[in-house]
Amino acid sequence: MSRPEFGGQHGAFLPTTTYSIGDLRGLLIMAGPGIKKGAIVSRTVWLTDIVPTVCHLMELPIPREAEGAIIYQALEDPDMKIKELKNLRVKYERLKNAVESEIRLTHTYYMRDMDLEEGS
Repeated sequence: MSRPEFGGQHGAFLPTTTYSIGDLRGLLIMAGPGIKKGAIVSRTVWLTDIVPTVCHLMELPIPREAEGAIIYQALEDPDMKIKELKNLRVKYERLKNAVESEIRLTHTYYMRDMDLEEGS
């Protein structure tokens, strides 16, 4: 007989529990660019973790409604995005400084000025 406090089940459902020789845990196999080869993740991975992880790997925004978390333990370089952002900030500062120093120059030649000289 099912009991209503267990959602119509025959008892409590514990998805991460092992019973004697049985197990209720699922198996997730991931492969592709950015994924560690042969890694075994020790934390419980939920189905809801797949969408944020795939979005992270594909550099897509994670949907606002997503409830899971990125499975950083399965990634080759979990800090890849942070390193990429730091690198971009350095490059941005270099470019900004180059443009600012170019603007300060008084003898800069523009293609527009060159075209006027050739036409006269």
